[in-house]
Amino acid sequence: MSVHAGSLLQVEGLSVDFDVGKPTAHCALNGVSLSIAKGEVLAMVGESGSGKTVFARTLIGVLPKGAVVRHCKLLWNGEDMSTFSQTRRREWCRKSIAVIWQNPQGSLVPVYSVGNQVHWLLKLQGEEDRSTRQKVMVDLFERVGLRQPERIAHQLPENLSGGECQRVMVAMALSRNPELLIADEPTSNLDVKLQSEIISLIKSIASELNFAMLFITHNLVIASHLANRTVILYRGRVVEEGPTGQVLQNPQNAYTQSLIASATLQPRLP
Repeated sequence: MSVHAGSLLQVEGLSVDFDVGKPTAHCALNGVSLSIAKGEVLAMVGESGSGKTVFARTLIGVLPKGAVVRHCKLLWNGEDMSTFSQTRRREWCRKSIAVIWQNPQGSLVPVYSVGNQVHWLLKLQGEEDRSTRQKVMVDLFERVGLRQPERIAHQLPENLSGGECQRVMVAMALSRNPELLIADEPTSNLDVKLQSEIISLIKSIASELNFAMLFITHNLVIASHLANRTVILYRGRVVEEGPTGQVLQNPQNAYTQSLIASATLQPRLP
């Protein structure tokens, strides 16, 4: 269990079940405890169905229908979030956490230009002046490496490449100045070259702005390039955690060992 005093986020004993209409519910997470420090990049690694995305959705309160949180103690800067009202929890999430999801084109609204969607987000955050929003948007697009930001802003998501859409999602996440960025498999639908570009971009910005990041992936190669610490999740349980180099060089759990063995067969990032 990795829970430390002074952490930005502490999660203690998180258990989530899914009511699937059978006598025994499906357990998605079982007693997961971990912490994330300010400025730290924590990789959560596991195969599909291990509970990684359920963990992320629990944090931001968007679990799907049928999910039941059996136990969870969340501390944010040492404050117990169970004392938060629903309104305060939503406000905390809106101001403190940003998320980059796995499918960037699916995460963007298909019938609006990406520029309009950034404007909407900035207005939601309190910026009423359109010219100011426009300048902020252009600055964000340039920061994440989007060339011709004005042209990009007028495009529908379907007219952009996967890499361009993911850079737009990174820009939208940065617009919120988050304390914690959750990146849920943000490169899994991209080729190896684009994976490398997006990972380098996220790593560079995280270092520059010093926000904490939870990077969710099934790929240990990516974790090795990005994370200070790594948590291995298997069937809803944390089976190993520690500094990334230690986990990769001296794995104690058989599942971690099998992940490392399979990682040797994966394409290397440039």
